[in-house]
Amino acid sequence: MDWIYDLKQAVIIMVLGMGITFLFLGILILMIQMTSWFISKFISPQVPATQVIASFSENKNDAALVAAISIAVRKYHQNKMLRKMQET
Repeated sequence: MDWIYDLKQAVIIMVLGMGITFLFLGILILMIQMTSWFISKFISPQVPATQVIASFSENKNDAALVAAISIAVRKYHQNKMLRKMQET
């Protein structure tokens, strides 16, 4: 009969733990939603990505920008290969 008492205690602790976890997660979800509402209400929206892309496409130095990015990527890959060779 002692194991029945232990089983009851285990079930009570399990249900209590699951209830507290459920309550905590519910409060966490509500806090995240309230924070989202607060931020959207009082913070001004950022510039949409399409406007940012459009401003980059109007840049007169596109060729120079592409060249600089290409050189940086090539240099990165060269350095990566050198590090890999040094490790072996």
